Amino acid sequence: VTPQEPTVRAMDAMFKHAAARSVDVDLHIDESNDPLCCGLLALCESLRKARQAGYTNKVVLGHATALSLQAPDVQSRICAELAELGGVYVVANPFTNVGLQDRRGSAPPHSVGIPADVPRTPQWRGLTLLQELRAAGVAVAAASDNVRDHWHAYGDYDCLSVWAAAQCLAHLDTAPSEGAWADLVTDAAAAAMDLPHAASLGVGAPADLVLFPNAKRASELFARPHNDRIVLRAGTLQTSSLPDFADIDDLVAVKTQPPPADALVFRGATDPSRDVPSGMM
Repeated sequence: VTPQEPTVRAMDAMFKHAAARSVDVDLHIDESNDPLCCGLLALCESLRKARQAGYTNKVVLGHATALSLQAPDVQSRICAELAELGGVYVVANPFTNVGLQDRRGSAPPHSVGIPADVPRTPQWRGLTLLQELRAAGVAVAAASDNVRDHWHAYGDYDCLSVWAAAQCLAHLDTAPSEGAWADLVTDAAAAAMDLPHAASLGVGAPADLVLFPNAKRASELFARPHNDRIVLRAGTLQTSSLPDFADIDDLVAVKTQPPPADALVFRGATDPSRDVPSGMM
C-alpha cells in the first residue's frame, strides 16, 4: 500500500530540493503488479503544490505500470491531473515491464506475491496507459532501462525494437496508425531529455537521422532489425559497426545464481543482495 500522507511529504521535500536547484525530476514510480501501489496520486498532489510555488522544470515518470491496474475513475483522474500539471513525461519500458510484471517469484513488499514453483503464464502485460495518457494530453515516450542484466536478459537498446514492442503490446497500430506513434522514440523522448532539436525534421535542424532504405511501409519496418540502416550524424554518414559480444565476455562469464527460496525477492523476482559483476547495474 502506498501511504498517501508520508509519500506526499517525501515528494514535497523532493520537489522543494529540485526547485532550489532548478533541476528536473526523474522517477521510477509505481513499478509493481499491486493495484494498492499508487504513488502517482501522491505525486499529483505534491507536484500541484510545487507548480503553484513556481517550480516549472520537467518531471519524467518511468514505468508507472500499476496505473493500468487502478479503477477506471482513478486512471482518468491521474491522467487528467498529469496533463493539467504540465511538463510531465511518462516513459513506458516495454521489454523491462513485460519481462518483470506478473512474473513467477514476485514477492512483497514490491509486488503481489506469485509462487515461484508453480507453472504460470503471465496474465497481465505490465504496460502503463500509453493510449489513455496521450488522449488526456500527457507526453508519452518509450525506452528500455534494462538490457542483459538482472531484470531483462536480452535486447540492445535499439530504439526501433523498443518502438515495435510498444506498438504491438499497446495495440498502437490502429490508434490511429503506426506512424502516429513514431514520437515515442523520437520527438517525445528527445523533449523528455531536454533535446528539443534532436528529433526534429526541418530546415536548419541538425541532420542526425536514421534511414531505413528497404522499408516502404510499417509492416516492413517492424519485420526485421534492418542492419542495413543508414545513420547520419550532422549530415555525415557513419560507418561504425556493432561491437563484438566478446567485448563484454568478462561481465557475463559467471552466471548469477538465483536467490534461495526463503530470500526476500525484489523487483520482479530479483534480489539486490546478490553479487553483481562490475558494469551490470
